[in-house]
Amino acid sequence: MTELVFNALEHGFGERAGGQVRVELATRDGVPCLTVRDDGIGLQPGFDLDNTRSMGLQLAQSLARQLGGQLRARHDAGAEFSTALPRL
Repeated sequence: MTELVFNALEHGFGERAGGQVRVELATRDGVPCLTVRDDGIGLQPGFDLDNTRSMGLQLAQSLARQLGGQLRARHDAGAEFSTALPRL
């Protein structure tokens, strides 16, 4: 979560002076799901989470895998990263 929030703050808003970052932890079918989304500039065209050079996103992916999840990214009026965490 820390890496995703930091990434949103560092990259999510471009030249904007501010914006919103939302962190949600909810249970879906008994499995904890973490979502971090911002209302910033969104993901760049062609963004590929599996081929990112961002050390923070690579770390977030690795941590999600260790907890039995898979990090997903999508553009939705900003950027959104989410994962189910079945081993929590």
